[in-house]
Amino acid sequence: MILLTILGFSAVVTNAAYAESQEPKFDFWASFGYWLDRAGIAGVAVTLFVYLLQQRSTRNKDRHRRKETFENSRLALLGEISGNQDKLSLSNRLLFSYVRSKQTIDFANIIFDTYAYQSIIHSGLLTDFGEEAQSLLAQLYSRIDFHNESLKYRSRLETEFSLFRKPGTQGN
Repeated sequence: MILLTILGFSAVVTNAAYAESQEPKFDFWASFGYWLDRAGIAGVAVTLFVYLLQQRSTRNKDRHRRKETFENSRLALLGEISGNQDKLSLSNRLLFSYVRSKQTIDFANIIFDTYAYQSIIHSGLLTDFGEEAQSLLAQLYSRIDFHNESLKYRSRLETEFSLFRKPGTQGN
């Protein structure tokens, strides 16, 4: 296509120069140049048309891929939230209570999964979600992260306490 375009443009220039130097009669080279001009213009049009079709196809594929990625992210988040919700059922969890400022707090002894959310955050796909969904997810997962960190801290303190207690004493 590119070669045809170059030939077309060179034929236009050659034809114009040749036509000026000749007398008005049938000339094979002039006729050949005329048809070569038309072929060059058609080549440029076809090249442009094919390029535009290719760009449109690429845009459609990118849009479809982005939509598919968003749907997969959404399903992963829903699965993770559903799995975390299942962990909270009373039959599956162990509770421990502690008193804080005259208020008893039941604390689930469960580490919640955050892998799907962290993956979506680090890939930048969270921006594809709506503003309200982003806010709700950030609130939910900040609470989950706080819970997980508190549980890890409590576990580390229990481990340190059990390691450094005096011999002969009973620990709970």
